[in-house]
Amino acid sequence: MTNRALARRLPVALLSAAVLIALLIGWTAGAAPAKQAGAEAVQAAPGGWGNWASLGNCQYGCHSPAASSWGFTRLDVFALSRDFELIQTTRADGLWSGWKPVDGSPKLRMRSLAAVSWGPGRIDVFGVGDTATYGGPLWQVTYADGAWSDWKNLGGEWNGNIAVSSWGPNRLDVFASEKLNPEDPQLTKSWHRTYTTAGWSDWTVLADRGFVQGAVSTKPGQIDIVAVDNQVVQHRRFADNAWSSWTPLGGPELTGPVITGSGDRLDIFLQGRDENLYRRTYNGFSWGTWQPVPGAPHRAIADPAVVSWGDRIELFGHANREANVGIVHKTY
Repeated sequence: MTNRALARRLPVALLSAAVLIALLIGWTAGAAPAKQAGAEAVQAAPGGWGNWASLGNCQYGCHSPAASSWGFTRLDVFALSRDFELIQTTRADGLWSGWKPVDGSPKLRMRSLAAVSWGPGRIDVFGVGDTATYGGPLWQVTYADGAWSDWKNLGGEWNGNIAVSSWGPNRLDVFASEKLNPEDPQLTKSWHRTYTTAGWSDWTVLADRGFVQGAVSTKPGQIDIVAVDNQVVQHRRFADNAWSSWTPLGGPELTGPVITGSGDRLDIFLQGRDENLYRRTYNGFSWGTWQPVPGAPHRAIADPAVVSWGDRIELFGHANREANVGIVHKTY
């Protein structure tokens, strides 16, 4: 073969080899095992918000999410099914497990949820029982030693939101609210109960007005809570064994607010009347202004839930305007 003929055939040979390699790579990628239904890869969001992503086609019609984490690689999200029963999905090693019912006896219907983890391998979930009466008791179910406990009745007749925080092992602080008159939403009262190694304390009155809707402990001996009173978001802190006075933060409140934090930073999230999600941050010295969370308006995301560690925030909500979407998630 002449050098000129070889020069004409060489590009064709190289192209054929490239096509063969591409086909082999494509076949190998296609042969990888499929992810479990509802699972997705974790998308890091360095320096800003990632995109909203569904946590899977929830066959249970899920809503009212709550979230907990016992470490950087572990997230547990809870929600209520169409029948108002507790369901769960877990992210470990970067993939979501898919939704499944939470075992527990007796089988209960819930109205609202709160969840917290005080350390590796431990989760406590609380829910208000859905009864035929105006209010229902507070129930607790615990995940420990690799299994779920039975439900425990903590009593009361609650018809508002609940919240829970923990500043370390063997410490839980639960907040529950009640509407004193169904005809007047301003007649409300919030209560507080603590769990330690000595067991559960009695319920004590925390506020004669407003609904406590979020709680977080970022360091031992400190609790930050957010409440809504007469459509105004309020913040209050427990430190040095005493509660501060309430600080009004305004806000375009519709659903929420919820609170998270790490170190001296606090972040409050809520859904505004324009159906956008808003965030307000405390930097350890002062509060910033309310800022919209990017990418929310087209989904009308309600019932925010949030958990964080370090500079990372995991935000969840209910996409209540989109069929078969259910709970959605984004990372900061």
